[in-house]
Amino acid sequence: MLRSQSIYVKALGLLLIMMLLNLYGCSTKNDIIGSWAEVNGNEYFTFTSDGRVTSSFRFFIGGSITTIEGKYKYDGSHLSITFNNLENAPIEMDVTMEKNRMILKNMEAGGVTTVYIKQTK
Repeated sequence: MLRSQSIYVKALGLLLIMMLLNLYGCSTKNDIIGSWAEVNGNEYFTFTSDGRVTSSFRFFIGGSITTIEGKYKYDGSHLSITFNNLENAPIEMDVTMEKNRMILKNMEAGGVTTVYIKQTK
């Protein structure tokens, strides 16, 4: 009886570890891939699996759309974007993913938080 309890405890422990790994794996580097539209705004991002990013935005209502391209690095909680042809350092942001929402917190801009909704095709 003691041997079967030991096997049961080991199996239960293994199952618990697998569940925790699965939960941890739910927020992956691939979550960011796709197109995102700013809620109540005029900015759009598209992230590709090869590390490229496109940002489209309007400076003012009725203005023309400006599109810039660059590269990004995303580790599941932090995003770094470097745009082509801009002399600025990378833009560093904290990221929170909630279902189809991406929340970016730009610490360099005083902690400004912007919410984006994932676009579906």
